[in-house]
Amino acid sequence: MDVRTRPLLVLLLLAGSSALAASDTRRATRIDQAAAEASAESHGFYDVRDLLRDESGTWRGIAMQFGRWSRFEIDANGNFTAVTIEEPRQPTPQ
Repeated sequence: MDVRTRPLLVLLLLAGSSALAASDTRRATRIDQAAAEASAESHGFYDVRDLLRDESGTWRGIAMQFGRWSRFEIDANGNFTAVTIEEPRQPTPQ
């Protein structure tokens, strides 16, 4: 091996191992269904339904909180977002 090409080989090896480490980290951060449901419950939601994961690892579902239905999503890193989709029902006057 030529002394001039050795640094290039080292750089290529380092770049390849960094890319592999990054892809392993992305895979490792994906959460499973039980963890997604537990995350929703830890944010005060209950009656979790329609929990599905898309190809990017984001979980989406609906759940109740304070008597309101909300849509929520949890990305592959565990970041939680929710939006209320139904206001609480008022009692009907008698």
